[in-house]
Formats: sequence, structure tokens, C-alpha cells
Amino acid sequence: MNAQLERGDDYYCLVRKLPLVPIKTKRHFKMAWKMIDELTDDPESLTPGQLDYLSVLGHLVYLYEKQHLPPMPPVSAREMLAFLMEQNDLSVSALAREIGGHRSNLSAFLSGSRSLSKNVAMALSKRFHINVSAFLEP
Repeated sequence: MNAQLERGDDYYCLVRKLPLVPIKTKRHFKMAWKMIDELTDDPESLTPGQLDYLSVLGHLVYLYEKQHLPPMPPVSAREMLAFLMEQNDLSVSALAREIGGHRSNLSAFLSGSRSLSKNVAMALSKRFHINVSAFLEP
């Protein structure tokens, strides 16, 4: 079976709309982000061809950002957790219930009066699907 039949016409339609070539200008960078936004509006409905396209386009955007944008400043574990809770519309109580932790421990961590245990950091890592190091203070 040839590659076009395996991927589907949707992949090639996207390539015709925005070819997968190295990003060299700000305008092209903005067009790539617009395409990523469109494709990720409903990620569950993406076809294998669209997922392949998104994967390659995401890598091209990463390479452009790495070369042209300043590095992001480090984010503390508290800032990371607060951000993730906000993005997921989670209260401290709801998050504590989900991970099997104590609300008071999470509140104390967010206020800066205590650090997280390794077990809670691991539970948060699993809950948010990110590396545990994001929740461990240096």
C-alpha cells in the first residue's frame, strides 16, 4: 500500500494548505501556530494523517522557537501546580480528592509554607501527565 493511502487524503490536504518546510519567518511561524490551533480544537477527532502532520509541524515550530525566541524563565513547582490547577479548573479540595492527598498539605505547599512529599509529587505527576521533577523544588 502506498503512503498516500495509509495516511489518507487529509494529510496531503494539510500539506497543500501549509507545506511542512523549515520555518524561517515570523509570518510563517504565525501561520504554523494558527494551523496548530485549528487542529487542536478537537484533538479526539484527529485522523492518523492529521496527527502525523501535527507532529511534524510541532517539531518545526519547536526548532524555530529554539533558534529565534529567548528561553523561558524557570518556573517554580508552586507556580507550575497553581497554573495546572487553573487550567484544569481544579480547587485544592478537588485535586486532593483526585490524588488521595490532604487538602491542608496542598494548601500549605501553594502558600509556600511546606514542600511536597515525594509521594504527592508522584501523584501530581501522574495526574497531570508531566515529569515529577516539575513538582520537586531544587
